[in-house]
Amino acid sequence: MHNAHNPLPEQVSEASPRPDQQWVTEVSTVINPDNDTLAHDYCQLKCRMIQRHLTLIYPHDLADKHPGIVQYLIKFAERNGLKLLRDRRVSCDAEPPLVERRREEAPILALGVGVLLQQTGLTGTQHLHLAEAEAVPQVSADRFAKLFKIAETVGTSGKAVVVNSNRFLSTDKGATTPVTGRASKVVKGDESRTFSYFFSDHFRALGYTQKTRYVMHAFAGGGHADSASLWGPLAVMTREPLHCRLYHTPEGESYGLLYASYSLDLERDAASAAWWQRSSASNETS
Repeated sequence: MHNAHNPLPEQVSEASPRPDQQWVTEVSTVINPDNDTLAHDYCQLKCRMIQRHLTLIYPHDLADKHPGIVQYLIKFAERNGLKLLRDRRVSCDAEPPLVERRREEAPILALGVGVLLQQTGLTGTQHLHLAEAEAVPQVSADRFAKLFKIAETVGTSGKAVVVNSNRFLSTDKGATTPVTGRASKVVKGDESRTFSYFFSDHFRALGYTQKTRYVMHAFAGGGHADSASLWGPLAVMTREPLHCRLYHTPEGESYGLLYASYSLDLERDAASAAWWQRSSASNETS
């Protein structure tokens, strides 16, 4: 039996497209950053367990601002056995409605991300903590599309590793499906970053170094409106905001992405005030 901290030898055939490569290519193709006619909407959601049902909660005015997102979430919830609930609270300038301080505990999935990065041997992960400065660096829709375009390159030329999953990355405590990771250094001018993505049947994520931090976007689900499915352990993503992006193609198709973002400190031995203790504006800018 392999040690959880030792990478497993990759056993994926390079003769045909790999599942991880297919996923990255599909998303990148749909949200192509070079497509000037691509439209997109954005909102923040919450996921909560309410009366033993996993429930997605959306802003009270979402149907007025972005009715397409509501229609997408209805289909997503129906396909994946989720409940959907409209937040009855009205936002105010002082405190956005979807930012809460109900718990000062680390998001469960963030713990799993930390263990995963330690397994890969990323420099600085021996004493990994969630970054303290702000909630999470938010990226625009265009930037997000470019991240998937970079992931395509990493998928074909990056270094591959397969590691055992950990108990924080799945709602199934008996899940043992390995996680495939691919990483590569991306150089732009004088700046060099490590970019990576991870894939399994229960966990999908993009990540990259940003100065002394590692930023990771972990996906709860997504896909075309008529076939949207769960990609990650939504049941353990209940302590952090969920971001929802909905892309509209010129052909009239809708493609959604639901994800949570984490910022992990690669240098500090301890964090005096973790990001989930602080509020942040929910407005997203391009």
